[in-house]
Amino acid sequence: FQALHELVLQNGIDVEMSDVIRYLIRRGHLFNACDVSGCFWMDVDTEEELKLAGI
Repeated sequence: FQALHELVLQNGIDVEMSDVIRYLIRRGHLFNACDVSGCFWMDVDTEEELKLAGI
């Protein structure tokens, strides 16, 4: 949450997950990926998209 807080202070409220990941990578954090083929997945950036996802 610290990274998100710092990005919001720098860039305002319009921060996406990819911004946070890039921020953390630049600071030496490592990430892994996994294959989600065949699984439900939806990019959710707004409250409206969250409602559409049914989460």
